[in-house]
Amino acid sequence: MNWVTIIWSMSAAVSLTLGAIHFVVWLQDRKGWANLFFALAAVAVAGIAVGEFAIMRAQTTEQIGTAQQWTHVPILVLVIALVGFVRLYFGTGRLWLGVAGCAARAVSLALPPNLNFREVTGVRHVEFLGQTVSVPEGVVSSWTRLGELSSLLVLAFVVDASVALWRQGKPESRRRAVVVGGSITVFIIIAAGIAALIHAKVIHWPYLISLPFLGIIVAMGFELSYDVLRAAQLARRLEASESSLRETEERFRIVADAAPVLIWMSGVDKLCTFFNKLWLDFTGRSLEQEMGNGWAEGVHPDDLQKCLKVYAEAFDARKPFVMQYRLRRNDGEYRWVSDQGVARYDSQGKFAGYIGSCLDVTELINKEQALRESEERMSLAADAAHLGMWEWDLNTDEMWSTKMRRALFGLPTSGKITFKDLISLVHIDDRDRIQEALKHAIESGEDYDSEYRLVLPDGGVRWMEARGRCVTGEKGAGTRLIGVSIDVTPRKLAEAEALRHREELGHLSRVAVMGELTASIAHELNQPLSGITSNASAGQRFIDRGDVDLGELRDLLTDIVADGRRAGDVLRGIQSMVKKGAPVRQRVNLNDLVVNVVRMVNPDAVLHSCELQTLLEANLPAIEADPIQLQQVLLNLVINAFDAMRDTPIDRRRVVIATERNGDGAICASVRDYGVGISEEARDRLFEHFFTTKAEGLGMGLGIVRSIVESHAGTVAAENVAGGGAQFHFTLPASAAA
Repeated sequence: MNWVTIIWSMSAAVSLTLGAIHFVVWLQDRKGWANLFFALAAVAVAGIAVGEFAIMRAQTTEQIGTAQQWTHVPILVLVIALVGFVRLYFGTGRLWLGVAGCAARAVSLALPPNLNFREVTGVRHVEFLGQTVSVPEGVVSSWTRLGELSSLLVLAFVVDASVALWRQGKPESRRRAVVVGGSITVFIIIAAGIAALIHAKVIHWPYLISLPFLGIIVAMGFELSYDVLRAAQLARRLEASESSLRETEERFRIVADAAPVLIWMSGVDKLCTFFNKLWLDFTGRSLEQEMGNGWAEGVHPDDLQKCLKVYAEAFDARKPFVMQYRLRRNDGEYRWVSDQGVARYDSQGKFAGYIGSCLDVTELINKEQALRESEERMSLAADAAHLGMWEWDLNTDEMWSTKMRRALFGLPTSGKITFKDLISLVHIDDRDRIQEALKHAIESGEDYDSEYRLVLPDGGVRWMEARGRCVTGEKGAGTRLIGVSIDVTPRKLAEAEALRHREELGHLSRVAVMGELTASIAHELNQPLSGITSNASAGQRFIDRGDVDLGELRDLLTDIVADGRRAGDVLRGIQSMVKKGAPVRQRVNLNDLVVNVVRMVNPDAVLHSCELQTLLEANLPAIEADPIQLQQVLLNLVINAFDAMRDTPIDRRRVVIATERNGDGAICASVRDYGVGISEEARDRLFEHFFTTKAEGLGMGLGIVRSIVESHAGTVAAENVAGGGAQFHFTLPASAAA
């Protein structure tokens, strides 16, 4: 049995068969370029098998040389096909590696007629698979290295593409990387190894590269066939799913037609695709008339634009909506309907349109309208049914009040009350303000709203909030003020308590900042104390020597006094930061505060290997502010800047503190770092209390910063800046400038 003929014929036949199959697949789907490149590769392997068989059957050196020369043509086609297939099927890999491999193989084809041998000197007959086959002998060409380079470049391209595909992490991608990429890699190495051993005359075999390449074709064909089978399975599943969908839609139609509400449904293009039977009965129109935007013909012209706007905005945002509009009934009457719609999604979570239901609410709206008219007449009484109501007749200067309010004021439950009687119960510090507010409401006709303190007969003080409205007479003159008064004492006490807690929190924050600046404080105190110690020791030595120079001793004492004062200034600064007490506003210069803060944190900046820079605008006007609180703001921002640059290279660690005057006269201060910047998820919550991005943080620092700045009628903001890092800046408005 001639095994050589059988094996190489079957190899060529298998390759051609697989190539023909996938060429037909490509003809059916012209977008499947991977199938076309596979077909080219299969045909090329068949051509290589034919060339190898011709070499084994050649009898002369000329026949062998011609067969070898032509065999390199399908090898070039195979290289191009493999590169194209891997690139299209994997979608990964450095394409320049594959292109370089193809180019090297193309160049080798244009070189001397025989790439393998510089000269074929003879034909050697060897036994192979029980048959006598021909093997060329001669001087190996140095251009063989070019072919080996081509194989190496293609191998590198395949390995790179396979690794990139594997790293995608998907099971399908990893299977392709192993089956296709692994087989191509292994069989290229085998083919190149056999060829190298033949050229090195280590083995005396005929060329066998078609067989390893056949393994590549089988692996590629298996993976493509797997994709075809999977596509067929998906098609069957889709068909079953569509059948199930039709059944579901039919069931939905039956349920919708039986529902006691008007139901509609739209597709992804906003056009309506379904209306239930009750809708069609209500409008008296056919399904064909209502489909698309036909339903809008029944909407009242005054409501149509608003209706379409609400629907379109909700549809684009994929949000539920509720709207009311008038819809024409089959008898021509417009009825109010409440339309509620929600987005709907298919089983894969893909947006499929909207579905909604409408309910006739005409009777309800009519009742609500009547109720609103009644509530307009009784709004004040209804809003304060359990509160004090009052009325002031401007013509007679007579006050009327409910019994509950009279009892609270300590007034008799009956009898005439004048405005003078009531205003005398108002705290003396609030009387003028209340009278001016009432006068303005009477003259302008605007509503009256104010808060004041009421002094009770037992000496107690209650906070009241009064709201009133001026009722204008026929001639346009204000004749009556009617209103309600509300006891807001609990709220005022709660506000005072909250203010106290904020002050406590600010105090604790300043203490915490001092704790973080321990190194700076120690440094600031160490220098004057060291100076005091040194000067005192020098004075002792002068005295011990017995040669006391009063001038030098006086200088030493002067230095000791100066160092003591310096240490005292440091301690007083610390004391002012940590002591409790209500904020005290005074005229301060923002630049002076920045200089003080820089002096305090400078040793801490050294510990963080951070450079401190200041850009201070000269001649800034003084502002009315609490210097301790603003100093706390600057300290918090600078310390946060240090923390933000923990992972920043030392040569880029820099904090820039700047002050400037805006065009509107406001004073602005900013602290800029070169750290990691502000993440998107943290940007909106940056100044919230108890929100922090630090593992050890409490989330209070920036919240306190915002509270302090806003208490000074200012604003604070933060953003990422070009060049890396973030910038926090706060602005005090011109009204706060002195």
